Amino acid sequence: MLRRASLFALASSARALVAPPPARTERAARLKALTTPDIVSAFGRMAESTCVAEDGKSQTSAKPKWIPAYAERGGHVPAWRTHIFGDNDVVDFDGFQAGLEAMEYEDGLHAPPSAAARSYRAPGGAAAWILCGGGDADLKLADCAAALLELSPEKDGVHWSDFDDAARELEKERITDWALFKEDGDDWEASLSDDGSGQLLTDVGVATPPAPDASSGAPPPPPH
Repeated sequence: MLRRASLFALASSARALVAPPPARTERAARLKALTTPDIVSAFGRMAESTCVAEDGKSQTSAKPKWIPAYAERGGHVPAWRTHIFGDNDVVDFDGFQAGLEAMEYEDGLHAPPSAAARSYRAPGGAAAWILCGGGDADLKLADCAAALLELSPEKDGVHWSDFDDAARELEKERITDWALFKEDGDDWEASLSDDGSGQLLTDVGVATPPAPDASSGAPPPPPH
């Protein structure tokens, strides 16, 4: 138990040196394992065959190619905004999932064909929530558009490869940030009440040094 608490303390200290990505909270860590159909299912609902570039030029494709990385551009309002946000500027997790599930699925350009993806897959929807900037709080429309823009190298829309890569990275975070410390289930929570765990979690490296041997003649340490 003490060993696990030590690992947790060291990992927490290391993560504290680098700010985590916005909104990647415990909800991300609790994601279920993602499969390819999960990711395809979300992309095939959000992607469109029309997207407006930064310069205002409208682009079209025979198959849904982009998740538009804006809330409105050049008069084009993405389907994800209409279905997920409607007339609102904010949505909660359940509303996001309901809106995404209601969107019609189409095979996205370059996405692998998947019959299973045609049915809504909750793990994919949960991943989409996080990739769109969602966390434990409600998601703002502006933050959703900004998150999608970050995923779009060309600043127009998110392609399948962009979305898939980001989802795979999210899966890696889920594994390293959560499974490592939950591998023994309730034993982890029990270890937190161990007599030594509090010291390991809060006072690593600042333990009071032992008193010197009186026979050595060394003066006692100064009071704190």
